[in-house]
Formats: sequence, C-alpha cells, structure tokens
Amino acid sequence: MAIDILSIKPSVISRDLRGKYVLLYGKAKSGKTTAACSFPKALLCAFERGYNAIGGVMA
Repeated sequence: MAIDILSIKPSVISRDLRGKYVLLYGKAKSGKTTAACSFPKALLCAFERGYNAIGGVMA
C-alpha cells in the first residue's frame, strides 16, 4: 500500500492536550516532577526517590 505524501494533513492538537500523553525528559533537578504534578489527573511513574516530597501525587 502506497502513501500519498502530498495528501498528508498535519495533526491537530487540542489546546488542553485532552487524550494526549506527555513524557518529560531532562536533567536532574530541572522541575520535571513538579511540572508533571501540576497536570490535571496526573499519574506519575516514579523510578527514583524523591517523588513523595510533593503533595497530591498519585504514583
């Protein structure tokens, strides 16, 4: 099956990112966990210590 590259439409992202997943990656102590916890209905997959210092985290 061939793809017509001239008819490809750009994806449309809603303003509130509803239905999207976000992965934060960066240097240590750059605020990734704090930023992630500010998202509504955030679910944190913690792989290192320190996440329990932030209140309201579901990990």
